[in-house]
Amino acid sequence: MNLDVSTLWSQRFQAFSRNAIFYLGKIGNSGFLFVILLLFIAGAYYYRSFLDWLPASFPVSLFLAVIFGFLTTRGGHRTLLKPADLIYLTPLELNMGPYFARSYFYNWAVQGAGLFILAVILNPLYTERIYATGAGISFWGFVFTLLLLKGANLFARWIEARLHHKKKRRILFFLRMIASTLWILSITSLNTLPVSGILAMMLTVYAAYEGRQIQKSHAYNWETLIRMEQVADARFYRFVNQFVDVGHLQDRVVYRRILPGLAEKLPFHKTQAYRYILIKMLFRGGALWGMLLRLTLVNGLMVYLIPDFYGELAVYILFLMVTGMQMRAFWPVFHRQFMFRLYPLPDAYQRSAFASVTFTVLMIQALFAAIPHLFHQHGIMEYILLPVAGAGVAYLYSFVVLYRYLTRNQQEEQLMMYG
Repeated sequence: MNLDVSTLWSQRFQAFSRNAIFYLGKIGNSGFLFVILLLFIAGAYYYRSFLDWLPASFPVSLFLAVIFGFLTTRGGHRTLLKPADLIYLTPLELNMGPYFARSYFYNWAVQGAGLFILAVILNPLYTERIYATGAGISFWGFVFTLLLLKGANLFARWIEARLHHKKKRRILFFLRMIASTLWILSITSLNTLPVSGILAMMLTVYAAYEGRQIQKSHAYNWETLIRMEQVADARFYRFVNQFVDVGHLQDRVVYRRILPGLAEKLPFHKTQAYRYILIKMLFRGGALWGMLLRLTLVNGLMVYLIPDFYGELAVYILFLMVTGMQMRAFWPVFHRQFMFRLYPLPDAYQRSAFASVTFTVLMIQALFAAIPHLFHQHGIMEYILLPVAGAGVAYLYSFVVLYRYLTRNQQEEQLMMYG
C-alpha cells in the first residue's frame, strides 16, 4: 500500500480543526464567552484580596507541586485514528512514525498551552510566596520545567499505551505522578532539593527503564489507541454539548443506587410522568450530573474566597445562570426522545416538568453555595439577601426565561414539521 502518512495526518487534522472551530464558534454565540469574561474580571479584581487573605503559613510550594504534579502526569493522546484504521493502517505500522510524531507534538502543544495559562494565572502567588523569598527558581524556569515534565509524561504515556493490562498502566501512572510532584517540589522549595530531587531521579530512572522494556517487548496496541481517540472525541463533544446541541452525542449511563430512587417519591399521576423520567435521566447521566456537581462546589468556593458582599452576590448569581444554561442545553436530549412522542400527553407537560426540575436543581445549588456565605462577617440583612436573591434568580430563570424558550422551541419544531 502506497500511502503518505504525514499527508494523512494533515488531512485529518484539518478536518478536525474545521469541526472544532465550527462548534467553538457556536459556543461563542451562545454567550459563554461573556460569562468567562465576567468571571475573569471578578477573579482579577479579587485576586489581590485573596493573596492578602492567604495565611503566611500556607504551604504554597506543596500546593503547587500537588496540582501541577497531577496535571503534568494526566493526559491522553489524540491520534485522530478511526476504527477502520485497525484494518487499513496496521500493515503500515513500521512506517507510522511520522504520523505518531505529529500526534505527539500536537498533544504536547495543546496540553502545554493549558499548563502555561494556569501557571500565568498563578504567577503572582508563585512570585510573592516562592521566588521573592528565595525558596524557588524563577517563574520562567518553573514554566520551562512544567513543559519538560509534560513532554516527558506524554512520551511515557504513549509507551505505556502498548500495555494490555490496565493495572500495570495505573501503577506506572502513579509512579510518574509521584516523580513529577517531587520534581516540582524540588524547584519550588530548594531546601527540600537533596531529598525530593534524589527520590524524583530514582523514580524517573525506574520509569525510563520500564518504558524501555515495554518498547522492546510490545508493539502498538491499536485497540487502546483508537479507544483513547474515542474518549478524547467524546470528552470534546460533551463539553460542547453543555452550551450548544450536539445531535449525535450519546451520553453514557452511570448506575447509581440511591439518587434515582428520589423519582419514586413523586405521586403516581400522569402530570408527573415527564418529571419522573427527567429525574431518572438527570441522575443517571454521566456528563450533566458531574457538571452540575462541579458548578455547585465551585460556586460555594468562590463565595467563600470573595470577602466583599457584592462580589459574592455577583459571582453567586452568575454561577446560578451558568447552571441554568447547562440545564437548557440538556433540553434537546430530553425532548427528542422518540418514546416521549408516543405518550398521549400534552407538550405543556414536558415544558412544565423541565422548568420544575431546573428550578429544583438551581434551588439546591443556591442553598448549598450560600452556606460558605455564613462564615463571613456581614449584617443580618446581607445574610438573608444572598439566598433570597438565589431563590429569585432560580424562579425567574426556570419559570419565565427558560419556559418561554421551551415554548418557542416547541412551536418552531411544530412549524417545521407541519408547515
